Amino acid sequence: MTEVPPFDQKPLEPLDSDSAAAIIPEMRQQIAQLAARIQELENQLASKDAGLMPFLVFFGAFALVLAAILGGRSGQPAAMIENAPAAAAQPTAAPTAGAAAEIAALVEDPAGAASPQVGRWISETFQPAGDATFPPMRVVMDVADGGAMKGAIILYPNTVPPEAANLVTTNGCRVEFSSLEAAGTPVGGRFVNATDALVDVNIATCAVKFYGDVVVEPPVVGQWLVRYSEDETQLALAPKREATTPLEIGYDAFQQFCSECHGIRGRGNPGIPALISPVVDALTDDQIHDIITNGRINTVMPVFGNRITEEQKQAIILLLRNPDELLK
Repeated sequence: MTEVPPFDQKPLEPLDSDSAAAIIPEMRQQIAQLAARIQELENQLASKDAGLMPFLVFFGAFALVLAAILGGRSGQPAAMIENAPAAAAQPTAAPTAGAAAEIAALVEDPAGAASPQVGRWISETFQPAGDATFPPMRVVMDVADGGAMKGAIILYPNTVPPEAANLVTTNGCRVEFSSLEAAGTPVGGRFVNATDALVDVNIATCAVKFYGDVVVEPPVVGQWLVRYSEDETQLALAPKREATTPLEIGYDAFQQFCSECHGIRGRGNPGIPALISPVVDALTDDQIHDIITNGRINTVMPVFGNRITEEQKQAIILLLRNPDELLK
């Protein structure tokens, strides 16, 4: 078992403003590098070496706490890097075809708006303000009895500080919300009927796990059509089964690793391609395997490495060759 060096848990010494201002940027960068290294180690371990996991969990938590402390001292969002050079740009998406017409065609139901369907709601189409493009993103909302809800917008900003780029690719950048009615917040809107909601967004910053807030430039401004999804609800509620056939293994691995971005049926999201498509059909098995393992440069496709086992990779490829199993 790999020996973990002892960690010096001395309390932070008080700093005057000038000293803090001088060292905070460097410490933030070190925290981000540490978090990125943790992510790399997690990918390599693939949950097989339990001996190092407490070490990873501890340092992940430490990075978050220290980032929060530094953010509080500076009076700025945690880990915000001033004048940082831009990372490689991610692709942007054009307005969803027909989004404006689909939103305009919604049938208002005041009674239904007061009683939204309990379960998981998923973004369908996005209409940006004006003709602006926007980064790949999606919306997920979980609605409980009585209308209580929690939601998140997961997006992949076009430019991020270089030290946060790997973390954004792996985890996305999140804006969480618990209501559509809070005034003056980045997320608002209303339930139009029992299964449709209009979600207005004006996002200037988002939070990256293990890093902190990053600026979204230009801000994402527009309106989402978000709908209740019976498929997503049943998947979230379904008890975990023991997969036995290669297609079952592929289906379960797809839902665990791929559906967050590509959707549970592989139909994609704004800015994120569908996997049930002629483009993917034209790829060889080796090409798909390489994309799963090594990701794709300058896109939001992460490096999964050994996080997905070889058996799971081959099963996902088999599933993509048999799309009816994913769509049924």
